[in-house]
Amino acid sequence: MASEISFHLPFQTPVHPRPLQAGQSILSMGSCFADALGQQMERLGMPVLINPFGITFDAFSIDRQLGYLSGDPLPMDVFQHLDLWRHFDCHGSLSHRDRAAYEEALKRQLTVGREAYSQARMLVLTFGTSFFFRKDEREVANCHKLPAQTFARKQAGPKELYERISRRVLGFIEQDQDREVLLSVSPIRHIRDGLVENNRSKARLIELCHSLCEVHERIRYFPSYEWLIDVWRDHRFYAEDMLHPSLQSIEAIFAEFVESHCSEELKVCIADVQAHRKLTDHRILSPGSEEAIQLQQKIAERRQELLSKYPFLRI
Repeated sequence: MASEISFHLPFQTPVHPRPLQAGQSILSMGSCFADALGQQMERLGMPVLINPFGITFDAFSIDRQLGYLSGDPLPMDVFQHLDLWRHFDCHGSLSHRDRAAYEEALKRQLTVGREAYSQARMLVLTFGTSFFFRKDEREVANCHKLPAQTFARKQAGPKELYERISRRVLGFIEQDQDREVLLSVSPIRHIRDGLVENNRSKARLIELCHSLCEVHERIRYFPSYEWLIDVWRDHRFYAEDMLHPSLQSIEAIFAEFVESHCSEELKVCIADVQAHRKLTDHRILSPGSEEAIQLQQKIAERRQELLSKYPFLRI
C-alpha cells in the first residue's frame, strides 16, 4: 500500500484567544496584500476600512499615517506632477487634476480614517518593506514617478523600526482594553530590491512583528508570509508575475484568518454572507426573463433577512 504523500509542510495558524466578534470594526493598513485581504472582508460586508491613504509599503510611512489618524496634522504640501496633484504620503490612486478638489478629497479621507481609527476594535498592519525613501529631510510613502535622483533610498534598522512602530501600536491598544493589533508581513517579494535584499528586508519586518508581540498580549502575529512562502511553496499559488499571490491564495489565507481569528458567531455570519454572494454572482443569461426576475426577488429577500439578522453588515 502506497504511503500518504504530502506536498506541503505541516502548519497551523495559532487560534486567537480573543477572537473578533460579529459587528466589531477593523482598520486594515499597509501593502497591496493588506488591500487584498481587506477586500475579502469588505466583500462579506464586514465593517472594515482599507488604507485611507492608499496602499503603503514601507513601515515608516505606515507609522506616519497612523500618526495622522491619531491626531497629528496632515501636511498639505501637495505638488503637481504629470498634470496631477499629489501628496507624498498618499498613493497615486488618490491624485486629482484640480488642486482644490484634491485637497478636499484628502481632508475627507483623513476624516473617514480618523473615525475608523477611533472605532476600530482591531488594527491590522501588513508591512511590505523596511526600505524607505527620503526627499531632502522628508520621508515619503510614494515617489509618484518623479526622477530617481530626487530621493535618497534608505533601509530602516531593527532598533529604529521597533522604536517608531512600538510607540504607535501601543498608543492604539492603550486607548481601549478591548483593542487588538494584528501584525503581518506581506509575502509579495520586492523584486526590484533584489532577492537577497528583499529577504533582508522581510527578515527585519518579521523580527519587528515578533518583538512587538512580546511586549503586549494584545499584539499578535498573523503568518500570511509563512503560508505563502514556506507552506505552499508552489508556483500554482502565484499570479502570472510570479510575485503576487493568486486570488485562490488570498482566499485561502483569508479562510485561515476567519478560522483562527473570528468568533463562532462571526463565522456563521460570514458563511451566511458567502451563500448570499453566490446568488449575487450568478450570471443572468436572459435579463428580464421570469427566471431573472425570480432570482432578483430572491436576492432582495435574502439581503433583507441578512440585514435583519446582522444589522452591522455593509451589503
